[in-house]
Amino acid sequence: MVSSGLAALGYQYINLGNLVANATTFPAGIKGLADYVHAKGLKLGIYSDAGNLTCSKLQPGSLGYEEQDAKTFASWEIDFLKYDNCHTDGTSPQVRYPIMSKALLKTGRPIFFSLCEWGVEDPATWGPGVGNSWRTTGDIADNWERMTKRADKNDKWASYAGPGGWNGTLSITLGDLEVWAGPLSQKRVAVVLWNRGSSPAKVAANFSDIGVPPFALVDVRDLWAHTTEAKVKEQISADLDPHACKMYIIIQK
Repeated sequence: MVSSGLAALGYQYINLGNLVANATTFPAGIKGLADYVHAKGLKLGIYSDAGNLTCSKLQPGSLGYEEQDAKTFASWEIDFLKYDNCHTDGTSPQVRYPIMSKALLKTGRPIFFSLCEWGVEDPATWGPGVGNSWRTTGDIADNWERMTKRADKNDKWASYAGPGGWNGTLSITLGDLEVWAGPLSQKRVAVVLWNRGSSPAKVAANFSDIGVPPFALVDVRDLWAHTTEAKVKEQISADLDPHACKMYIIIQK
């Protein structure tokens, strides 16, 4: 991830799925792997399940062993836990997920807790008190239609998201052109300009539509280009290729 340039673009987490800590696969152990990842300036994620087995049925889940597993993750210096929802005992995710949440907090290590209950019980409505992010839909697929449908389904949950807990953002639709915006801390606003169409197009976001005072002078950070434009007023815009997007952080003084 470092050599490909993804780390420089802001990607930090390397997440492991279906992890079995054994001497053959991980000769230095998970703690050794975490040390290696941390030395690269990145963070290490791991996968478990709020059921008796993981979704692959190849590893045990954490149901009933939340405190034990949380302590293990913390001892390995894990930074991120994706917590799936397969092979459960039939109880509500709202019962099972808080148990792991409390167990992680009890370790004293800051571990990003990603709830993956597939939107079964509208986790946006209760997830902010339990985890740091939550899946609001089922699995995605490697095609444009499935991706855009999943994005659209997140639209109604925008008001539940904010610093420390995420699902999706506000979406303003202009035909095939969209502006997504959501508040950050310190009066900042995250903005995505998205061309969902099949032709190049210019996408613009007026300040009054994205929660920024219309006559404010702001700094605009381009997260793709790693540049900042100062004293921008009224709107931001970008010329985008088909199916392309750009992401910005608006910084209000």
